[in-house]
Amino acid sequence: MPTCRRKRVVLTEPSEALLQLAKTDPNKEVYYMQQTGEIFETYEYDTPFLFLGSYLELTGRVLRRAYAARMSFYRLRQFQCEVTGKSGLDYFQAIESELLEARTMHSRFPEQLKSAVLKAVQWRECLNCFGTMRVHVYGCSTPCCRGYGAFGSSCRSGV
Repeated sequence: MPTCRRKRVVLTEPSEALLQLAKTDPNKEVYYMQQTGEIFETYEYDTPFLFLGSYLELTGRVLRRAYAARMSFYRLRQFQCEVTGKSGLDYFQAIESELLEARTMHSRFPEQLKSAVLKAVQWRECLNCFGTMRVHVYGCSTPCCRGYGAFGSSCRSGV
């Protein structure tokens, strides 16, 4: 999830009034943002004082949002890719960067370690640090161990 000023961006949920209106009038026109899946009742705010800035956009405190204001917020180059740390991106570029890096990390992670790491995470309640996980996965606490414990062999250090 892209961040803006070190905070995750909260996607807007349809208001209760809009949900009730959809039940009573299914032909009501709404504005749908395809990239995020958000639904808006209006294209622009009715009164100009309702635009309260990007901080309120981030925290989700604006109760009535307009499609154009939210799209303008997403187009600002103030977002950061949470995976790579790249900044100066708009929201959609940050999403694309995160997806690309997630695919790259997934393809680079050794296939032999995937099952061992997933088993360690699933069956151990207390894996509070990477070192503890290394002991469970590799079967050895010495720095020279390179995964031999996970594959049934012994550690090179002889411990």
